[in-house]
Amino acid sequence: MKILLVEDEDRSVRQIMPVIHGACPQSVLSIAGDRDSALEALNGESFDLIICDLRIPPTPGSADIDERHGLAVHAYARELMPGTPIIFLTAFATAKNVRDQLSTGGTSDVFGVADYPMVQLTEKDDLDETGRLLLGLQTALNELRSYSNVDATGIDDEMFIRAVCSYAVRIQHPSVIIGYAAGLSGATVGRVTLIADNGATARIFLKVVDRAEAVDEYQRFNLYVPNRLQPGDFAPALPPIVSGLRTRAALVSTLGDADCVSMFRLLRDDPSAAAEAVFRLRRSLAPWQSGHQRLSTNMRQMRQARCADHVVEGLDVDTGLEELAVEVRQAVVHGDLHGENVLIDSLGRPFLIDFGDLGEGSASLDPLTLELSLLFHKDGPGRNTDWARAVDFGAWAELDRYVENSPYEDFIRACREWASACDGSDAVHATAYAHAMRQLKYDDVDPNLALSIARSAGNAIRDGRA
Repeated sequence: MKILLVEDEDRSVRQIMPVIHGACPQSVLSIAGDRDSALEALNGESFDLIICDLRIPPTPGSADIDERHGLAVHAYARELMPGTPIIFLTAFATAKNVRDQLSTGGTSDVFGVADYPMVQLTEKDDLDETGRLLLGLQTALNELRSYSNVDATGIDDEMFIRAVCSYAVRIQHPSVIIGYAAGLSGATVGRVTLIADNGATARIFLKVVDRAEAVDEYQRFNLYVPNRLQPGDFAPALPPIVSGLRTRAALVSTLGDADCVSMFRLLRDDPSAAAEAVFRLRRSLAPWQSGHQRLSTNMRQMRQARCADHVVEGLDVDTGLEELAVEVRQAVVHGDLHGENVLIDSLGRPFLIDFGDLGEGSASLDPLTLELSLLFHKDGPGRNTDWARAVDFGAWAELDRYVENSPYEDFIRACREWASACDGSDAVHATAYAHAMRQLKYDDVDPNLALSIARSAGNAIRDGRA
């Protein structure tokens, strides 16, 4: 357990250290002696527990020892890591209004303990009570770890594993198999199977990300998904795990079908079935396409929205092309519709997971993202194939030429037909240009590949206006 101790008196530090190490022998302890040092520590690291003397100085050596500085630490900790419990060390004479203020931290599920008080007060001289609180948390964390038999081979994200264990405790399914996990853009995502002692099985998609991002994604999901798409077209979201994961939170979605596979897996096994899944996905996402306005913009602004200028600095970017004006129809889009975010159930029905980029955007973005994830995504089945080695990516906009001899021809055509149904030719090509340029941000994408597809899409607009 990572603990931050905020205490200015050396004597008090010496007294409480044996209590901390006695209750939490494996703890990693950081010590701050004043308000500013505590705020700096909170900025630089994340913690499982904060222990804070209420009366502390603002800076080292200051004689201004006051409760308001402890309250400042409280406010900042609640802002940065509201899912981390705090124990405040108070004097017997602490004013009632201050005690009341600190007691409004609410409760949450922490380390598998339901309704745990997020802010607790104990008298500074009552080391037995402090030790009891510490031991309770450490015991809960130990029991959380020991409850589940987790096969987490190759996963080094401690908070992801902790979130899996927390959910296992919540539903009382002790055996856990993590079937797929990946770390992308600061998040760790995975598909997890949990098994109860009686053999009952639960399957989830779990995503651990910054807490504020998780809360925002959950709100956008509820705004755009369950009231617009049909049940079965998406993985239903459960309330996120927002405490006990330091500065992060876990989003949980249920996966009902034991035999669901990703679109990438289906493409490898049966490309024709994958193409049919695209048609079904197009129909299921049709409600997102209705009732939206057109946006007047240009190629540069579309690219800048997905790829900043500093990323393309020094590259051979066609500045004249980027000045071309385009009109793009807006719609609700998944925003990251690659082949691992589309799962196919045993009946061939596609459904969506992972809504981190959900919102309004170019109407043709989703089908284009899905098509190009063949090549741009690190697990894309089109990578390192004979077709990819032979094809001229500069011919991307010339569909017949581009798909010649491709094992994924039906899939590519289905995606391109879907994109063309969403918007006009110029808007589709402008969206493809911006999406291809975005790939220049990622080290695992060949920049020549991204630039070739971007140029092909951009030239299709210019040639069409000649």
